[in-house]
Amino acid sequence: MNRGETYTVGQVVWVASRQRWFSGRSAVVTKIGRKWITLDDGRWRFDPATGRIDGGRHSCPGVVWPSKAHADAHADRQERWRAIAAAICNTYSMPAHLTDEDVATLAAILRIPPSAEAGR
Repeated sequence: MNRGETYTVGQVVWVASRQRWFSGRSAVVTKIGRKWITLDDGRWRFDPATGRIDGGRHSCPGVVWPSKAHADAHADRQERWRAIAAAICNTYSMPAHLTDEDVATLAAILRIPPSAEAGR
C-alpha cells in the first residue's frame, strides 16, 4: 500500500509509536535508500510505501508520517471508523432513524453488492 508521500533528506517527519508510553516525536530524514528511509542518522529506518518502522525480528514499533497533522488526521479517521464498526456490530437490526436511502448510501460507499433477494 503506497500512501503517496515523498520524502527528502533533511525533512522533519513525525514518528507515531504503537507503545502507549510513547506519544510520538519528530525526527529528521538523514538518508534515502532503495528500500528504506533512515531517520536520525540510523536510529530508525522505515518503508516509505507503508510508513512502517523496521522492527527487525520484532513487530513494527511505529509508523512515520510526513507531519503530526497527517498522523492526527489518520488517528481521527481510525477512531471514527471504530465507532462506526461498533455501532454496526452491536445491533441486530437496522437503527430506527435510518431510512432505506441511508442504508443504500452506506452499502454503496462500502461497495456491498446488492442482495440477490432484492430482485424477488
